[in-house]
Amino acid sequence: NKNYNHTPLLVDFTGNGISDLVWINALGPIVGYINKNDENNNFVSIKIPRNTKFVNATVTLYLFDNTFQVRQNIIGGIGFGGDQGHLLSFGIGKKTEVKQIIILTIYNEEIIIKNPKINIIINIK
Repeated sequence: NKNYNHTPLLVDFTGNGISDLVWINALGPIVGYINKNDENNNFVSIKIPRNTKFVNATVTLYLFDNTFQVRQNIIGGIGFGGDQGHLLSFGIGKKTEVKQIIILTIYNEEIIIKNPKINIIINIK
């Protein structure tokens, strides 16, 4: 680790809902990568509000065939004061439908989104 790679940050430079990557280095240049999604895979992106209700919230995505489910947690920041933001992206490959997304808040409140659209950013209010 010659550059002391420290903090990967997921951002959406292009505004297309697909996470791009910025890599922060302590002794080297900052490097950015644009996700071109060359294989035209599908995704679901969810933008979570920035308030205490969603600190350490758990977001789980379920597909109809129950062969795929992913869970992510909202993380406020990691190293160097970096903030991951509250945009979560789930790659779903060639799947074309999502059964539901369940967001569990810090207060154990469930927010359920049934049949969410794919390949867009879903804004949670």
